[in-house]
Amino acid sequence: MTKLSLKTGIFTILLTYLYLSMAQVYAQDSMEMDLVINDITIENDLGEDIGNNLLFGIEELESKTGETLDIIKVTNDLENLKKKNDETYENVELEVLPIDSSSISIKFEMQKKRIIKRILISIESIEKDKNDIDNDLRKELKLRRGGIFKSKDMMLDISSIENFYKKKGYPLVKVKKKLELNSESEIIIDFKVLLNTAEVKIDDIKITGNNYFTDKELNKIIKSKESSFFSKNLFIEEEYLNDIEIIKRHYMESGFINIEVEADYKVKKDEADIYFKISENKQLKLNKLSIEGNSFLETQEILNILNTKLPTAFSIKKQREAIQRVRELYGNNGYIFTQITMNYDDKSESATLVINEGKPQKIIKIEIIGNTKTVPEVIYEKLNFNIGEMANTSKINESILNLYKTGFFKDVKIDFFPMTTSAGKVVIQLQENSTQTIQFSLGSAYGGAGFGVSLSDNNLFGTGTSLALSTMISKEINRVGLVYNNENIFGSEIDLNISANHDFERSYHYKEKKTALRIMFEKQINKNISLGLGTRLEFVSIDSLSQQYSDNIDLSDTKDVVSGLIGSFAYRIQDKEEKTNGVISVHLLPSFHNQELFFKGVVNAQVTRDIYENDEGGKHQISGRVTLGYASQSTPFYERLQGGGNGTIRGFEYGSINKDGQLGSNSMISANLTYSLPIYKDIFSGVLFLDAFAPGSSDFAFDDFRVVGGLGLRAHMNAGFVQETFEAGVTIPLISRQNDITKPFYFIIGDYDPAYNL
Repeated sequence: MTKLSLKTGIFTILLTYLYLSMAQVYAQDSMEMDLVINDITIENDLGEDIGNNLLFGIEELESKTGETLDIIKVTNDLENLKKKNDETYENVELEVLPIDSSSISIKFEMQKKRIIKRILISIESIEKDKNDIDNDLRKELKLRRGGIFKSKDMMLDISSIENFYKKKGYPLVKVKKKLELNSESEIIIDFKVLLNTAEVKIDDIKITGNNYFTDKELNKIIKSKESSFFSKNLFIEEEYLNDIEIIKRHYMESGFINIEVEADYKVKKDEADIYFKISENKQLKLNKLSIEGNSFLETQEILNILNTKLPTAFSIKKQREAIQRVRELYGNNGYIFTQITMNYDDKSESATLVINEGKPQKIIKIEIIGNTKTVPEVIYEKLNFNIGEMANTSKINESILNLYKTGFFKDVKIDFFPMTTSAGKVVIQLQENSTQTIQFSLGSAYGGAGFGVSLSDNNLFGTGTSLALSTMISKEINRVGLVYNNENIFGSEIDLNISANHDFERSYHYKEKKTALRIMFEKQINKNISLGLGTRLEFVSIDSLSQQYSDNIDLSDTKDVVSGLIGSFAYRIQDKEEKTNGVISVHLLPSFHNQELFFKGVVNAQVTRDIYENDEGGKHQISGRVTLGYASQSTPFYERLQGGGNGTIRGFEYGSINKDGQLGSNSMISANLTYSLPIYKDIFSGVLFLDAFAPGSSDFAFDDFRVVGGLGLRAHMNAGFVQETFEAGVTIPLISRQNDITKPFYFIIGDYDPAYNL
């Protein structure tokens, strides 16, 4: 039965009338059917019958058992129960319960003002260790300690508790309530949760009546899954009910408009069997497709966009997607108010696309609303359209995305308002973010973990520029840095990045202090290619040189100034299905030190391919990386290429692999091959990898390879302030040298691009 709970006043009259209308529709004779009152009760909020204990009680009601329901009488009874009894009861609620198509029962509930002293929740389970109460459960309850007790809220809480445990795999859960008066004005509520079974896993899913789709196809789309030796899939009633709708939608998208799905389940101890009985009925077909109302686009052009091969099943989803493609083409040519509908005739199995093109619209004004901090020029730079152009829906959508990417705005809306029949204004409505932040970060530098703190303003003085002061402490490097960024310097599409930092770096063979200034100009040529040009100025000081090299290098000569240019090129790889992505980057550094010129360059290529994704979002991936580096003969030792640690070869101490007894190498090649497989959803995955590294001479002679294998655990965290990827594991040297400094364990936080640090 359906219960309708009403409050006094005008809403009582309206909702009661709504209920009566529904009841009359159910009787299928709303104009002639009268509802008879089968029973009337008056209870308090504890569920006790008090109809004969009130000054104005059962005998005084205008509504009577056996009479026809009268809305006016019921409304009067509600008002009189409230007014003509003492002030103990602060509210009266009405429950109307339909018994059958012609009769109802009425319950008036008299509610006292009672303060909730305590709310108790206990679990009675066949599992011995089921004594804990999830804190998330209490957050879902309407009743709160110290609040006013309302029986309606209590009934809602009973339902919430039951749903909470059903989602945890207890489909037979029931909740009983016990109310205890601590005093006339205080009440204690005790909810007893009867789980009635252990967690119920799905043993078998049986599908019958399906001819068009196979069992395998349907099992793939539903959320409920059979348990196996390796997986324990719980029976969740909510998911099971959603599966019914999923199957229906899947059939309807293939033309089975009258699809029927009956479902049932049976629970045996801690296992459940699920049954889906399908009646496919008739499938709609499409044998003919015609176009009406088009003048801007030719009929054949529209048919090409629709790309519907006849004859075919009439799929609502595919036709909706096809119509959207046509609508987008019109919208990209100024016809942003084009209306398109499709009429389908079942008898002739034909469809007609009816197009009302309207007129193309020109942009004659741009108006910005809501930018209290950001200057308009910054916003205009992110727009892909201008005054005088024809309105283009794709450019408008791209502009919305550009504005979101700035991080300055938490809400962006762009609307077009016509001012004449063929022209109008674009209104940009913005809701700004707070751009001044304090961030705590975790990361890995070279070979180990690091912790950092940064103070930043991503929209300095509303100009769209950013300024950040950051510190980082790790095993290999301590850093204090200042970074300034302007994504549209002088109104152009060129990105200016200025960074100044002071580092204290610990390589295996020496310690280095460096104060550096770097200025870079970068331009995104297209969505895949970016170019950069810049300069650097560094003050370098070396100390604590290892005994192995102290006889050959005079520390008094290791204070130096390095300056030079920086050139960069990056090409991003991404296929249409987004199963493969990667980047190829080139960094060139012609530089000057101690009255000598030297050259340094690094090329890095990384590619990742998704092989398979399971139903929980976990991915099987294979990835590879190749890094090539070169440093000319005159390059100082602290600028040469070093091997060991993350990004070159794990399992070796950072900076410990050199060439022919010198510090660093004049060339190097590094490679990696990794396979990752899901362990738990999309959060944890296992990693198997091979790393290889070879230092080389200035003429690219590689004859000294190291190779390691390894395995690790990768965690993708996305909780609160921790939103990062962590990886830790062990390495096994496969090819090494006698004096190599190995490290059996490695740890990585975040993404690592070796091209920036070599």
